[in-house]
Amino acid sequence: ENTEENPEDPEEELKDAVFNLIEKMVFIKEIEEKNIEGLMDEVIKYFNDVVVDGNLLKEDLKKRMELSGCGVPGSGVYLLHAKSRSVREPVFGVFGTKEKMLLKNMDGQKESYRDFVLMLLPPEGYKTEGYKKTAEVFARISVLILEDKEFLTALKGQNESLFIKILLKKLK
Repeated sequence: ENTEENPEDPEEELKDAVFNLIEKMVFIKEIEEKNIEGLMDEVIKYFNDVVVDGNLLKEDLKKRMELSGCGVPGSGVYLLHAKSRSVREPVFGVFGTKEKMLLKNMDGQKESYRDFVLMLLPPEGYKTEGYKKTAEVFARISVLILEDKEFLTALKGQNESLFIKILLKKLK
């Protein structure tokens, strides 16, 4: 009998995607930037080994922001997310700024934000290991930000270990 685990087990693939993201995740508190452009520049520095073209990434993020606001209404959390040819692999980061930034939320209203979640994927055609599962993890994280107060509190409290613990608990 073959007792090896099925390498295509969806749950195992999902766990692998979560652990890969956490392993490469950047969690930075109290960034000095006062505007979204400066924050983007700062974020790019933290992922310089993965970002192929910083200017293209900023363009892609701006296009996504213009398409619809990226701030979660009433939460204080802003989702910087996009598919971009400017990244070689999925990128996940949590950034906190010292000062709030006035940005458009998903309802089209201006709101203050100081907590930012960065989720970047290369385009669909770009095949990286676990790409579809990583996209699923990003979708689940987005839902947690929208619907889960415990998760949101850990994110906004900028407590990295608690954030990871709750993320693992919620995504299993």
